[in-house]
Amino acid sequence: MIRVVLNIKGHMCICTDTYVTIVNSYEIKDEDIHDFVSELKEEIDKYSKLRYLYKRSNISWEREWIAHNKLYRKGLFIDHTRDVDLDENEPIYRLIIYRILGNNKRNIN
Repeated sequence: MIRVVLNIKGHMCICTDTYVTIVNSYEIKDEDIHDFVSELKEEIDKYSKLRYLYKRSNISWEREWIAHNKLYRKGLFIDHTRDVDLDENEPIYRLIIYRILGNNKRNIN
């Protein structure tokens, strides 16, 4: 199993074969998620063993993260929504939920 720990903007990001976890992701404001994900993907690209593992788009990761933040702010599933796990093998129903919940004015397409 691959495991690489990155520090992006003071947040620990744990990268494995199938997912990326951003610890305490709720601390990042929704409007800053786009830049965070872009920087995270740039760092991931520097590691040959990680570079080709993640197929989901930036916008898909952003939507999932925004959905987690919305649930966290509402006090729902706090233990699960405090950190975001950007899993490559998300079931389609979760991706649909993230698309609905994760839309914001910037990424409605």
